[in-house]
Amino acid sequence: YWLATCDASYKSCRNSSVWFQRFPPTQLIDLDTELSITLRLCHSRDLPVTTLYTTLSHCWGELKLHTLTTANYHAVQQRGIQVSILTKPFCEAMEVSLRLEAHYIWMDSLCIVPD
Repeated sequence: YWLATCDASYKSCRNSSVWFQRFPPTQLIDLDTELSITLRLCHSRDLPVTTLYTTLSHCWGELKLHTLTTANYHAVQQRGIQVSILTKPFCEAMEVSLRLEAHYIWMDSLCIVPD
């Protein structure tokens, strides 16, 4: 309900493609139509500016998280990310994204190379 209200009532929500054109994320995680075994990174430049996506930025804390690094970047590009190695909050964020009909998600630890 609140998302539909935002989209219908606020001009800035209706013009999300403007935001995507100005500040596109370099990469997004393609969630396909359901959570599969393997997730793929995709370049946002290959997507329409009307592409809906959600974001998850989180405190990395002391947990051992799977992150994108220079060392594993090419392997992740070729083989994808195994859903089974992701933490519960990541999986829940992906599920929420799909329920919002956004088939892409940006997660800082999986979409940017910090090193």
